[in-house]
Amino acid sequence: MTEWILTSCAVLALAGAGASWWWAASARAARDEVLAVAEQARHAVAGLSGPATADPAPLPPEAAVDPVPLALEPGTGVTWRLRNTSPDALVIEDLANPGDFVRRPFDALPAAVAAGDATDVTLVGAWGHPLPAAMDLRLAGVDRVVRVPLPSGIG
Repeated sequence: MTEWILTSCAVLALAGAGASWWWAASARAARDEVLAVAEQARHAVAGLSGPATADPAPLPPEAAVDPVPLALEPGTGVTWRLRNTSPDALVIEDLANPGDFVRRPFDALPAAVAAGDATDVTLVGAWGHPLPAAMDLRLAGVDRVVRVPLPSGIG
């Protein structure tokens, strides 16, 4: 009977090792893909840096939208601070892109943030699922989605 128990434990340990190897390989593949895309982006940006024209083209109407009234500040570990940089209080009603995150950044929504105050957000990437480039938020009284860029290399 003891032999069967030991054999079962060994088989389970081998299965766990196989699963760990598969997850590590997936994470490496995702990392390599991200590095390749970043390198392509660097080359594209380097190719765009040509001589500037004397008369720059006017900005399209959507580029003239109000600046983002929120800024991310480092916190501790995976916790970051989302600071209200506007002169007025605002209410974060909803996260418009929740499927892009492994874990929802906010513990509870809606969240009221006074002018100059901040609220905690949790930014976690896992298992080859990196964080998105931005957090899209719906604010009370704002007819558009507010896009808060996330710093690269976090999560």
